[in-house]
Amino acid sequence: MDLTTSARPSASEPTTARRPQARYSLGRCTALAIAAYAGSTLTVVAQESENGSVDEEIIVTGRFQNSLVNRLPITIEELPYSLDVIDRSFLDERGFVRPLEALQTIPNVVISGDQFSSGGLNFLVRGFDASILVNNRPETSSRGFGRRDNAFVERYEVLKGPASISLGPVLPGGIINTVTKLPELDPFVDVELRGGSFGTIRGMIDANGGALFGTDAVRGRLTVAYEDAQFAADNAARETFAVRPVVEIDFSPRTRSNFSIAYRDLDTVPDLDFPIFQDGSIPEAFENDVFFGPPDNVGGQGDDILVDGEVQHEFLDNLKLTVRGSYQDTNLDYQNSQGLYNYNFDEGLPGIAPSNPVGNFYSSTGSFDEEVTYFDAQLAWSTSIGSAEIDFVFGGTLQETNGLSTFGFDGFNAVVDITDPDFDTVPVPVNTVEPTPFFDFTTELASLYAEVIFRPTPRLTIPVGVRFDDLENTLRDPTSGGDDLAEDDFVQETVEEDDDVSFRIGATYSVTEHANVYASFAQSFVPQSGVLRSGNPVGPETAVSYEIGTKASFLNGRLRLRAAAFNTVRQDVANSDPNNGVDEFFVVAVGEQRHRGFELALNGQIAPGWDIDLSYGYLDAEFTENLDGLEGLRPSVAPDNTFSAYTSYRFQQPNLSGLQIGGGVRFLDDRPGSTGSGLTYDGYTLVDFFASYRFNERYRLQVNVNNLLDESYLESVGNSGRPNGGFNFGEPLVVLGTLNVTFGGR
Repeated sequence: MDLTTSARPSASEPTTARRPQARYSLGRCTALAIAAYAGSTLTVVAQESENGSVDEEIIVTGRFQNSLVNRLPITIEELPYSLDVIDRSFLDERGFVRPLEALQTIPNVVISGDQFSSGGLNFLVRGFDASILVNNRPETSSRGFGRRDNAFVERYEVLKGPASISLGPVLPGGIINTVTKLPELDPFVDVELRGGSFGTIRGMIDANGGALFGTDAVRGRLTVAYEDAQFAADNAARETFAVRPVVEIDFSPRTRSNFSIAYRDLDTVPDLDFPIFQDGSIPEAFENDVFFGPPDNVGGQGDDILVDGEVQHEFLDNLKLTVRGSYQDTNLDYQNSQGLYNYNFDEGLPGIAPSNPVGNFYSSTGSFDEEVTYFDAQLAWSTSIGSAEIDFVFGGTLQETNGLSTFGFDGFNAVVDITDPDFDTVPVPVNTVEPTPFFDFTTELASLYAEVIFRPTPRLTIPVGVRFDDLENTLRDPTSGGDDLAEDDFVQETVEEDDDVSFRIGATYSVTEHANVYASFAQSFVPQSGVLRSGNPVGPETAVSYEIGTKASFLNGRLRLRAAAFNTVRQDVANSDPNNGVDEFFVVAVGEQRHRGFELALNGQIAPGWDIDLSYGYLDAEFTENLDGLEGLRPSVAPDNTFSAYTSYRFQQPNLSGLQIGGGVRFLDDRPGSTGSGLTYDGYTLVDFFASYRFNERYRLQVNVNNLLDESYLESVGNSGRPNGGFNFGEPLVVLGTLNVTFGGR
């Protein structure tokens, strides 16, 4: 195959190299940037020919396991399932205020919300909530406050389908991995200055020290960023400061390590949620420049620290031990976060009734602190039997998550006439209720896993994996009527234990030198609460998924096609026991939900300097078995169709060299409201544009215009699509200018 270079570099290939300034489209990086699942560092080396075309070569360094599926060496074309990649160049070109928005250009990936306007977006993948990782380690979910700063990010990976083999308990749509920057050999300093609409400013310094202390065996990199993001709604704001040093040390030719500490401080004044009419329509007075927060502008403040490390030792050329670990501590304090809701249920329905067009402003205060400790050790071995190649890994993981939430509900604060709202008349919440312990939890996960990649012939690759997870979740509720001011006053303790075995198998076959076909089967599980009539816990819900697809390349590898069809069935979901009597709340595990569809992606370079990225996703989701009246209905929020088209052109004429222009369209289909409500929320189409000019190797200027047509749309349809609250507008037209200055070897 010449679809990618080998994931196993020859001895003549260098082990490290610097990524050049040339930019690469999502398409090429989707097919190439993860060519090295044997390691986290990979390098694109580019040389421009006389006609302006770019010749590319992937050099796999195979150093660290920051990628989702890099325990064993495998190329992206050999993977028997879908993996999408958003690389650094694509993030920079799109220039979103919230860089995670770029994930919405991937088929069947949908933004589901931005809590506290933190910028740490949540996503649906194939209709299910998606977990987000960092460097293939777990990440906290503290309402977006535990996410990585954009300055730290090298790329995002989206692994589609059940991924319990990689993460343990996880919903079956997929998982998202954030891969952070590592040191490079040649020293350089990148400085980025950004400013734009509503007064947003951002500054970033990315200083790569290269070889430190006069030896290539020690390399370091320091990234510092500050951002003051402003929005269309007056008062809404987000301010962040982030710093991350990272160092690599080669103790010997066979022993290497990397260590990093990432710190991020985040302050927000969020534009809070609002309700809409019972029929799903938006009050005319509600627009994206209306500030729905409290008049004293108090929001959320939090900080996050992530300590991450990995050590590798090669006992033999074909036997390697890898030990990974991380510790994350996220703290969030918030005030006046409840926002505008309508719990009146006038006319017997949620949302605002025409007979009583009011929203009620509620306020609350509280905090959420979460710690995640992670440790993983694995042994990888490679061998051959005759002409067959076998790669094998066996490992174990220990993970503990501790969380404490406090909450003080100040209750009803004001009535707002939604036909003519005047939020300036809303009184400042008094916050007289002292936050008290709301819940406290500890989750402990112990896992064992084994994976094998079997290549009986050069054309056939068969990955197989199995994983056992033992999960214990302890939830402690505050004492009823006790001294709730004491953080240790938790006596109502519930312990839930689940264990499960997850299995995955697939096969990829090279039909021709430029095309593969594949098929896969995968399982996943997620714990759930509830008690059977027998008194036993209900046990976890499970999922199985089947996927078939093809990956092909054209135009000498410059243009790449990926197509996939999938059928995922979520099983054993707890439903109310139909035999429940008065004050009985037993459950039965009979619920079933089916998500099936297909995805197409065409990416690459169709002519010198001209890149395209096209994607389309279709999803057909339905409750197939349900005792709670949902059978035959669609799950809420997930749209049927997603589409993205993006193109850019780098001028080849000598008098215009350095100029690049591009633009794209993002389309999201109508989204169903709360299941059974009959409501449907409009989708949206967003048009984006950018232009950049590179003056020389040091200076580059770029202008981004996102949502060029200034479309007003609902980005978040919260509360599972119920119209009584949880709605947010997406960003209006935003113009941002960015100046990049590079010093050193880049």
